[in-house]
Amino acid sequence: MNIGSETVVRVKRTGQTVLKFATGLDFEGCFVVLVGPNGSGKTAMLKAFCGFGPFEASPSIRRPKRFLYLDHEPLAGVESWMPAIDIARLYLRTSERHVRDWLLGNNDAEESLRRAVLSRAPIAEISTGQRQALMMMCAAKLNTPLCVFDESFSALDPLQFERALWMVSTIGASLRNAGGVVMIATHDYEVMQRCVAAARTAQLPIRYVAVKGGTAIEITTPTASLSRDAFNKMYL
Repeated sequence: MNIGSETVVRVKRTGQTVLKFATGLDFEGCFVVLVGPNGSGKTAMLKAFCGFGPFEASPSIRRPKRFLYLDHEPLAGVESWMPAIDIARLYLRTSERHVRDWLLGNNDAEESLRRAVLSRAPIAEISTGQRQALMMMCAAKLNTPLCVFDESFSALDPLQFERALWMVSTIGASLRNAGGVVMIATHDYEVMQRCVAAARTAQLPIRYVAVKGGTAIEITTPTASLSRDAFNKMYL
């Protein structure tokens, strides 16, 4: 499975270039970390990879038909009255009974989240952190060839974050031999380091991409380029 592009790619929004990949980015079988300040184009790059409008890539990017994209505020566009268990059922393409059995037997489900979902609580009554945790659990179960996490851990509490890292490692390990890709965008140095450690556990090759000033450049010397001081200077 080829995911990415071997040539220079421009990401356009309504015909205007908003981001340029400075080099070809062929990500097959890799764990990809995007870093850069707010507004730099990380989300534009990720959405272009997934083929989400209004962003489009020229030339087009190779991608699988099945993928999962999670941003920092998952389910924000869902009707607030919709029960969370129905969201999980739709994502997992299964019955409510199977979702209930899955939650009851899943040690990664925090107890208050499990109670809320099983009681058919609407999305409006579930915190952003709980939504992020629920969607991470769905991501681990779905095993799609392309998993994209766009600031998807920002509202998790410390315990949920540790569980999410374990799930990232599990997802990566399952995709390693199939040529799948895990992409994570963050501007938090500690999150980046912990996610990279999870990728190493999964034995995935790690690629680093810095996004700033409308350009995405692969970092080929991450030890020097992504020290804490170098990372902080990226935001100046």
